[in-house]
Amino acid sequence: ITDADLRFKTFKEYGKAGKVLVCGDGDLVINAVSPQGKPNPLGYDPFSRQTFGNKDFVLHAVDFMLNEKGLITARNKQIVLRPLNKVKIRDERLLWQSLNMLAPILLTVIFGILWNSWRKRKYTVKKQVAI
Repeated sequence: ITDADLRFKTFKEYGKAGKVLVCGDGDLVINAVSPQGKPNPLGYDPFSRQTFGNKDFVLHAVDFMLNEKGLITARNKQIVLRPLNKVKIRDERLLWQSLNMLAPILLTVIFGILWNSWRKRKYTVKKQVAI
């Protein structure tokens, strides 16, 4: 048995599907060190004194990549179902549909009229009457 025979016996043409996480920031998982020599929490910005969600993002990304079903377990969250009132929906349906259709159009027209009148007032050349 030669080395070439062993290599071809263990070779698999297709492997198990994997997952790749691509992030555009290399500082995502870097902890800065405070002047006292202690590490700052993950995601802490000493200049703005804010803690961003880097830690949560990394934990959820790792959970997603390790979980076979692809479900992310929600940490410290409770789901509260708030069903809609079907009677109120039926009664107010036309009002909300009309409002959502007409309000943007009316706001655009009003803005256009105001913009046009402002431009006319600003750029109109006033004629001087000769006496």
